[in-house]
Amino acid sequence: IAEWHNAHPDVKLDLVVKETVALIQGLQDESLDVIVGDARDLPADQDRLQLIKVLRQSGGAFCRTGHPILDIRRPRPSDLARYRFAGTHFPSELLREFARLIGREETELRPIIAIDSHNIAALRDAVAESDLILLTTPGTVRNAMALGILREIPIDLRIDGVWSVVTRRGRVTHSAVPQLIRKIVEVSKREGDKRLAPYVRQFAQPKRG
Repeated sequence: IAEWHNAHPDVKLDLVVKETVALIQGLQDESLDVIVGDARDLPADQDRLQLIKVLRQSGGAFCRTGHPILDIRRPRPSDLARYRFAGTHFPSELLREFARLIGREETELRPIIAIDSHNIAALRDAVAESDLILLTTPGTVRNAMALGILREIPIDLRIDGVWSVVTRRGRVTHSAVPQLIRKIVEVSKREGDKRLAPYVRQFAQPKRG
């Protein structure tokens, strides 16, 4: 968004964060021009939609520095089962797969995700100040890890982010929209190639001594 805005400083962008099913409705009623949605939540009938796949992003588990699980030299998925999790909306099948991986059953009384929010900044803060474990992609916590606030737990969760950029066929949009789509795809590739450096490094001050 920052890179796109720098190229289009006079274009106003309304950024809406919701579940994919709600965003699809926004495309249908033309209140939204373009969405980035979880491909697993997209409708089966896609004749009226134009989809551009975004590079898959590997999901991971992240916790605060000093979290007890980091004391385990080689943690296993079952070691996660004793903790609660924070995350954004996940498809039901993905949650069931994760529950099987850690050996815990999801129930209405004890859901896998204890704090579910589309506000990733709030989730990062909650995880930084508790023993919650955040399930997300590395890109959302890149700067928190660079600052030493969060750490990645070295466990392969086999959970990937699978997204598509979606527009409505025949919809006439602002001339900057296609450029926004290209930027989203470009940045996702840079993320996959690990070519996105944390922006906090730009403000790091050399140590005096």
